[in-house]
Amino acid sequence: MKSEMEIRCNMCGKKIEQKQDMPMEDFASVKKAWGYFSKKDGTVQEFDLCEACWDAFLRRFQIPVTETELKEML
Repeated sequence: MKSEMEIRCNMCGKKIEQKQDMPMEDFASVKKAWGYFSKKDGTVQEFDLCEACWDAFLRRFQIPVTETELKEML
């Protein structure tokens, strides 16, 4: 969940610390616009997850996510 001043993990509520509007730790930000053939057609949902909650979320998957390493980080 983002406001103009703060970012919080939607799962655990942890505040993502910022300095001069720059997050001091990484987090996942998800935005999904639902379309045809869904029960949420026309709805947009957004949420943020801290790294710990992201890891907990992924552990619930029956099929593991695919991971690759970046060759260069900007």
